[in-house]
Amino acid sequence: MAKALGFTGHWGEINDPAKTLDLALNEPKQAGQGDDATFVGDAESVEPDGFEGTLMKCRTAKVINKDGDGTPENGPKAIVTPVCVWSDHSTLAIIVGADRGALLAGNSMPQNDVAALAAKLYNTSRTKI
Repeated sequence: MAKALGFTGHWGEINDPAKTLDLALNEPKQAGQGDDATFVGDAESVEPDGFEGTLMKCRTAKVINKDGDGTPENGPKAIVTPVCVWSDHSTLAIIVGADRGALLAGNSMPQNDVAALAAKLYNTSRTKI
């Protein structure tokens, strides 16, 4: 089955990375999840292997699929997926992972997998200019 990774980011000066990170995970719309999304549970700090020098938290987003009926054609009634965000003094990134097979079965991609992918993106994207 197909897997997808969504990534959006911002670059510039961030005076308070911890506050910026918390704000990004406060409202689903701020985390790029749209008007039909809600967050489930609290944000959790994560430290995937090889991820150093910045902050990362993950939280679960739930989006209602208005056309969903649980069939492969129309998809699940709700899409639940982890959203991981990193923030340092110059970047903020929001990463969403989805596994179509898991979604159709009413599950989501494991948070640890999304956090590991976010760490990989962080490590490969950081280049001094």
